[in-house]
Amino acid sequence: MSLIRIKSFHPLTEFSPSWNIPIWLTQWSEPEKVDTVRKTLEDDEENILKEFDYANSGGTGLGPDDVTTRFGKYNVFTRYKDVPEVNGLLKFLQYSYLQYVTTQQVELKELKIVCWANVMKQGQKMESHAHGSQPDSYLSGNMHLDDYQSKTTYHSPYDVLSKIALPNQKGGNTLFPSYCPHFTDEHDEAKKRVSIAYDLRLKGTFNEDEFKCVDFMNQSILDEVNKKRAEELAKQKKEVDTNK
Repeated sequence: MSLIRIKSFHPLTEFSPSWNIPIWLTQWSEPEKVDTVRKTLEDDEENILKEFDYANSGGTGLGPDDVTTRFGKYNVFTRYKDVPEVNGLLKFLQYSYLQYVTTQQVELKELKIVCWANVMKQGQKMESHAHGSQPDSYLSGNMHLDDYQSKTTYHSPYDVLSKIALPNQKGGNTLFPSYCPHFTDEHDEAKKRVSIAYDLRLKGTFNEDEFKCVDFMNQSILDEVNKKRAEELAKQKKEVDTNK
């Protein structure tokens, strides 16, 4: 895990913009589970396209034949709730969020998550877009479900040249402020580029049913995540002690 920033120079006038955009990187280091999630999403691509009408591209430039344009019509974590690996992914994202707010020393929020699949074919790319800059905007993220040659570039909303390009790595999770614009290189491989994208939204500030939200963080979930993490650390310590 690591924290990187897209930062401006110190402003020299009262009217010069400034920015300091924190981007949190974590790695889901369970490749077999990542493979299962990827296959689950890829196998369901045609069903999603048939089941849900085109919404809009969200600024990505993708079209009616792409599952990205069905965002908010379903939720990955309810549609595949019977897939253990998908539930494991949710737990990983929750823990990544806890790490992020701890590092940033900001208040933990009661949150819902909107989550959808992206499946891109050879020759496709995403145009620069952001997930939201409304008063209740919070955090967004994405995770790539295989290693791809492409990169995702994040940049300042004021200056496209103030940017950072991150490789699309298997299990790599990127968490960023929802207002931060980002785009992808052209996908130039025969295999499909499969990822998830998600928005963390404040509970009670929008129509939760409209976007098929599910609970992401509250006190009960926090207690559960902390308990599970404590059990994992105890197990790791026991294994280390056994091998001494």
